[in-house]
Order: sequence, then C-alpha cells, then structure tokens
Amino acid sequence: MAQIVFSSPQQQNPFFQDIPRVVQAALGAEKSARDGQLCVWINFNPRTLNEIFSQNVLYIRSNHAYNKCQDDTSKIKRERRQTLEGEKGLQLLHLSWDDVQSLTEEVARQIRESGYVPDVIVAVSRGGFDPARILCDQLSIKRLASLQIEYYRDINESSSTPEIVFPLNADVPNKSILIVDDVSDTGDSLRVARDHVLERGASEVRVATLHVKPWTTYRPDFSASEVESWIIYPWEIVEGLASMTEKLKLEGLSSSNLRKELIRLGFYRK
Repeated sequence: MAQIVFSSPQQQNPFFQDIPRVVQAALGAEKSARDGQLCVWINFNPRTLNEIFSQNVLYIRSNHAYNKCQDDTSKIKRERRQTLEGEKGLQLLHLSWDDVQSLTEEVARQIRESGYVPDVIVAVSRGGFDPARILCDQLSIKRLASLQIEYYRDINESSSTPEIVFPLNADVPNKSILIVDDVSDTGDSLRVARDHVLERGASEVRVATLHVKPWTTYRPDFSASEVESWIIYPWEIVEGLASMTEKLKLEGLSSSNLRKELIRLGFYRK
C-alpha cells in the first residue's frame, strides 16, 4: 500500500485533480482529504510507483528509517535504511511555491516572537537558498551569506559524514547568525554548519528549517512542520527525476517498459 499526498490540490493542474478518479478506476484506490491535502491510497506495487507520472515530474520515494546506536566513545552512529515495500508503504509530500511561502512565513513568525534579531542570515546550499531569501524579506535582513555542505551523493547512498565544500562566504565575528535550510533530516549537516559558523567567530547562532523529520538528531530553534514523508520541494524536481531514473536502472527495472505501463494506467503524460 502506498500513499501519495498532494498539497494544495486546487493549485495543481487539471491532471492532478483527476488523479483520484484515475486511481479509483484503474486501481480501486481510496482517497481522503486531510488538512487541505489530498491523500490517495494506492493498492499497487511500490516498485512500479518509483517513477515519474505527471507533468510536474512527481515521483514516489520510499520513507527512510534510521537506527541509532552508541559506540564505545558514546558517538551516535546512524544507519540509513530504505524501505521500498513495507507495512507503512510509501509517502510523498509534494510542495508548491505557495506552500514554501506559507511555511517560511510561519518560521518568520516564530523568529519575531522569540525576539531574536540576526545580523546575517546564512543559507545552507542548496536547499536553504529560497527559504533564506524569503526570510530576509520577512525579517527585513539585508545581509545574506551561504555555505555549501555535501551529504547525499544520490538517492541510493549517502556519505557517513557531511563535509563543507564551500565555506562561509562572509566575515561574521561578533555577529548573530541565523542558519537556514529546508529540512532537518539526520541533523548532521546542520550540526556541521552551526559548528563552522561558530568557528568563524559568530557570537550567537540559531537554526531555522521548514521541516523536521521525527528521527533527526538536531532540533532547529525554529521550524514550521514535522513530517515523516519524503518531501519534494519545487526547486529540486529535475534533480529528483535524474536520481530516480538512475535508481530504477540500478534496481534492474526497465524505464521504458515502466513508462509504458504508467501511460496505460493513466499516470504519465508528456
């Protein structure tokens, strides 16, 4: 059983709005509305769902589960696992630009209410760029800097330790900093970013994200929502498509045959 969640379905194209009808007709699925989201439960092979099926390049990705343990030095180790087929099924949250705006405004509200006034906002490249720029606007902050951290190599694998590939591009001694990223997943990259900014002389550092995963080991100071779903942000659609195509190839699935099957079921349109 897999779940697809469409956020703000009224803002999607007509094909998205027709998906419940198509799914029900082809797969006998169930649908329900929850908190303004359209949920479609599909009794379908999750492996087949791992492909693009709409103009918006929407795709299904498995949930991640994380096991935590401590070694002899009390350092936390994490093992990232992908579950393509399981009792909980697949969950996807596809966000529009309007969703991102609303989430970022909620983060801005929390920051204002806390009384924290950063001198500089630092975006964690690349997912933090758009939320950081919106926060600059919402909080009237003129100074926006960035740093880039590499963690995920691809959908199928990740490095054990995130690394800074482009250091902070601003002087921040004795300045208050707000670090911004899209999601706190494992929390490792945010911890690296915070430590790096402190090492550069910042007097105070706080962290904001749009989303938090329940298994994260780093809770940001400000966040708009906690979700378990695999999140598709509007700035990563093409990259997601490329990664998913490679994933299908590694699994030995034929993309062409899979696409034909999805077209037959009414899921894919050029």
